Formats: sequence, C-alpha cells, structure tokens
Amino acid sequence: MTLAIRNLQLIYGVAGAREAFEGMCSMLIKNEYPNAHAIRVFKGDGGVDQTIGDWNNNASPVTVFQQKYFIDKVAEAQKSQIRESYRTAANNKNFTLDTWIICLPINLATDEKSWFDKWKSRQPHTIELWDELKLTVLLLQAKNQAIKEQFFREEYLHQIREIYNTIMEIAANLRRNTTVRRGRDYDAQLFQKLTRDILGSKLLDLFDFLFTETYMNDDHFHYIAEYRRWANDPSNEFILPALNNLRRKFDEQFIKLRSFMGANYFPSDLPGDNCFFFQPDAKSNPKRERFFRQRLDEYDAMLKETRDAYYAFVREGMITLREHGLI
Repeated sequence: MTLAIRNLQLIYGVAGAREAFEGMCSMLIKNEYPNAHAIRVFKGDGGVDQTIGDWNNNASPVTVFQQKYFIDKVAEAQKSQIRESYRTAANNKNFTLDTWIICLPINLATDEKSWFDKWKSRQPHTIELWDELKLTVLLLQAKNQAIKEQFFREEYLHQIREIYNTIMEIAANLRRNTTVRRGRDYDAQLFQKLTRDILGSKLLDLFDFLFTETYMNDDHFHYIAEYRRWANDPSNEFILPALNNLRRKFDEQFIKLRSFMGANYFPSDLPGDNCFFFQPDAKSNPKRERFFRQRLDEYDAMLKETRDAYYAFVREGMITLREHGLI
C-alpha cells in the first residue's frame, strides 16, 4: 500500500494523529534544516511551530514553519486559520519574518490552490506550502528512513491493509448480491438500501472526517438527523429478529455518539460560518487543555465503537441473509 499521510488517523486516532503529524513534521524539518528549533506551546504559539534564525537580532529575518492538520479540505474555516496563523507570525515582536511555510497533510484541490496562490501573492513575505506530496517525498528519502519507520511502522501499514481489504470485500459482496429471490426479498432489499444508500459510503466518509477534524458543519448534522428519522420509521424494520437486533446495537451506539456530539460541539462565533467546533473554549484556555484532551480521547473511543458496530452489522447481517437463503 502506498504511503499516505492521511493514514495517521487510522494508526493513532483523532488527537493522536494530529500530534503524530506535528511530531513527524518537526523531525523532517530538523533533518532538512539542522539549525531549526521547535517552539513549545505556552499561551499560544505566536504563529510558530518551528523556526530558523536568530530571534535576538531583528535585522536578521527568520523562517517560520506552521503545521495545520487539515485532513479533509481547506474550506472557509481552514482558510481563516491559515490567515490568522500567518498574521500572528508576521506581527510577532520577537523576530522579523522573512519566510512563512505551512505544512498540510493533504494536497490542495484546484479551487483551494487557486485561493492559496492568490492569497500568498498579496502578502509582503515569502509563503510556501509543504503539502502531502512534499512531505511524502521527504519521508521516502534515505536520510529520513528512521522518521518514516517511527510513524509508519510495517505492522501499522499491515493493519491499514487489513481494514481496507475488509471494507472492499464487504462492498464487493453487496455489489455481487444485488439480485435477491422474489417474494422473500424484503429484508435483503432493506439491508442493501441501509448499507448502500442510507448509510454506506456517506457514513464511512463521516467517520473518516470526524477521526481527523474537531469541527462539523450543517451538512454533517443534517445527515445524522436524516438517518435518525429514517431509523425511527416503523416501516423500516426488518422481518428477521436477528437483523433487527444487529441494527439495534448499532443504533444504540449511534445515539450515544450523537448525544456526545450535542454536548460537546458549539456553533462558530464568526458571522456566516456554519461550522460547529469541539470544545472551542478549552483549546484556547491552558487550564482546560487537559480536559480538552480527555474529552477528545473519549470521543475517539466512541467513534471507534460506533464504526465497529456498523462493521459488525454489515458482516453479521450478510451472514444472516445467506443463512436464510435471501442472497
């Protein structure tokens, strides 16, 4: 399997992937620039994760690195964070900024690159992007072999391959078994509709997003509400009790996850921003940082339990349908 920075989330979980990405970037930067220094976060990082140059001599401009773990996309919320981080570094009184470099775990889409290039062209400093391609090339260099092994051990990649192959097998089985026996097909059709149209890739995409980001938008909340409305419709009950029991286990876990989200996500203060952020006050309050990390760990565990419950429903549901000759 090709090395992919985004796979950090499968290895380390939500909070862990972000920390692993930052640690990996710091080591790659240090190997590339031996005189680089990391900045410990205390009451904000001043727009700096790592820096090259002397802070005691304002006549000697410095290079600043900033890492942002945006695994899904660079939308308005992420653009705002990029602008704010750069502005903070540019206005930092401790040094004179020359070059500002942002590290991202993804490659920019067409519209994102267009925005980034236009934005950086309007700034008075040199701005560079280390994207997924740049970071991957660095990881594959011989001098960075130890860093690659530390964050992407072979056993981790093996686990990712197993997860990927399991998902592909389930998808292939669903595609192969779209034809069911007439007169006995209600449960099979309902199962296929649920795992393909109602949940399916949309749910897996949602999990993928939630494992990496600490915000949600209106579309995410609408999708969750849409599924709950569908699940509460009595006509969407299976005839076979075994299938209903399997789905009930997933629904119970999904309800717990939804309740946790409702208690920990809060709307953005920015006008026109339709995003909800996970414990936003805790992230900027050093006294609540430990609480924030604990809640993220709890959230990470709940996401995994809900995802596993969905996988169990799909796998065991297929077995049940086969045992009854419905597929």
